Formats: sequence, structure tokens, C-alpha cells
Amino acid sequence: MKAEDLDSGMWALLGVKYVAEPLPAGRLTVRERAQVMPRAFLVSRLRSPDEAQLRALASRPRTAPADAEALAALGLMPGAADRVPRSEATFLRYEAERVALAVSAPSAGWLVLTDCMFPGWRCYVNEAPARIHSAYGAFRAVSLAGDGRVEFVYWPASFAVGFFLAALALCVGVAVLTAGGAHR
Repeated sequence: MKAEDLDSGMWALLGVKYVAEPLPAGRLTVRERAQVMPRAFLVSRLRSPDEAQLRALASRPRTAPADAEALAALGLMPGAADRVPRSEATFLRYEAERVALAVSAPSAGWLVLTDCMFPGWRCYVNEAPARIHSAYGAFRAVSLAGDGRVEFVYWPASFAVGFFLAALALCVGVAVLTAGGAHR
């Protein structure tokens, strides 16, 4: 890892406050980052990453820009003008399969949660189902009209299928036991 990699704007987006930097002779020093973005924040617009530019950068990662402005231009993080001023996202609950937030926003925007975008997540805004969008190529985002309560719930199709099959097996087992007892 190059020293300038430690100053990448991506660290700020990922909420990394402390970075361990290697020193000569196998030693480390810990540096506190001045700018760290919160785990959840509001932006006025979502920009999609430029796929052609991303493919070109992936083929030569050591030439990839690290500063926040360049990453914002690529659509990999929000630009300073994209953030919704005077907005706040407060975590009410944060568990492996459920994340709930109270959002205070003076205007419409996008709530970005810097957890990985992954199939199986459902979202509810003020208890109504809402579509989850990809933000900055990796994170979850949901459109908001203003203040509200947002809840992300992990419930993939495999859970529903497994639950259905377990219930079916239980019913068949009870039916077999009941039928077997009636023949005695």
C-alpha cells in the first residue's frame, strides 16, 4: 500500500476515523483522520459511476485517483455540493438483519447507508415499502420526501423458501403421526 492510499477519500466515505500507517522496521503509527463521513447521510442526487472509466481504472489500479474530488467526479462518492445541508440520520437500531433510522431532512433527497448493497434487503419508509437503489457502486440508498423513519430488513427469498419447506415438513410429519395413530 502506498502512503497516499491512506489519504484516499474512500476512507472518509467508509467512515474510517483511524488509520494505521506502516513505519520502517515493521512498526506502525496510528493517525486520526480529520474528515470522516457518517455511516448514513443524505444527498440531493445519486450519480451512477461511469462504468467505462471504472473498467479502465480497474485495469491499472495504481493510477486510480484517491482524492475526494476525483472520486466524486467518477461517481464513487458524493461531492460536497451533493450533501443535503441541515439533514441528520440517527440510528435507532443496528443489527445484522435490521437497521432502523430516524431521518430529519429539510428537503427531499436520498438516504445513503454505507453498508454493502446485497440482494435480500427490503426497505420501508414510514412503514411503506420502498425501492433500494445502489449508491456509489457499493452502498444502499432510498429516496425520501423529507423527514421520516427508514427501516432496512434482511429477508432474502431463501429464508421464505426455507420457512415454507420447514412448515410443510412439520405439517406432513404431524399428518403422518396422526394418521398412524388413527389406524391402531
